[in-house]
Amino acid sequence: MDRPRGTAPGDHPDARLFVHKRAGHASDPVSQLGYVVLRNVAQIVAEDIGDIPVGLAEIRTWLADRGRALGVPTT
Repeated sequence: MDRPRGTAPGDHPDARLFVHKRAGHASDPVSQLGYVVLRNVAQIVAEDIGDIPVGLAEIRTWLADRGRALGVPTT
């Protein structure tokens, strides 16, 4: 007979947990696939591949700046 299990810590995470986890990943390196995409963007906008930032927070800013330069709307 299957019994419903009780609620354990972490079953209902709150917004603070999500914000904390996201902030912890901001300095993580980008994946190999992500880096390939960034290299392609750098080539499209005629920038040096060596100038691509490493941390995710810096990459988001870098991409947003390049997107604005190309006229891509940002949200």
